[in-house]
Amino acid sequence: MSTTDPLTLRLPSWLCDSFDLARVIANEHRSVGRTAGPCRFDRFEMRSHERAWAKTVLARRSNLWLFRTNQRRSCGDFIAIDMSSARRLDRRAYVMELKTGDRIVRQSTSSSLARSCRTAHPSSFCTAMVLPS
Repeated sequence: MSTTDPLTLRLPSWLCDSFDLARVIANEHRSVGRTAGPCRFDRFEMRSHERAWAKTVLARRSNLWLFRTNQRRSCGDFIAIDMSSARRLDRRAYVMELKTGDRIVRQSTSSSLARSCRTAHPSSFCTAMVLPS
């Protein structure tokens, strides 16, 4: 794994209409300063239940910025940042791990998932959650 692999990939709101992850990755790679290096599809690929979940979140929650995490970096499945507040320090970030059939579990901010979130988005208060998919 290259040390320049990005930790996250922002999922734009238009994905709820046309889920084209390859297009998102291509756009991310062309945007200067948005990634630390080339973005590989296999690092951010999603299974069908993850795509369905992401589409639902993007369609229903316009206040959230949703990020797919690099699946080779062991930092959860998604990070969501609530952009409702105009103040950066008041924005909350949630690290989510989707598990089929599991109940929702909220972990402390000292968990490894929350630490991953603070690494990717240091100005946000992070909460880690395990969500049923």
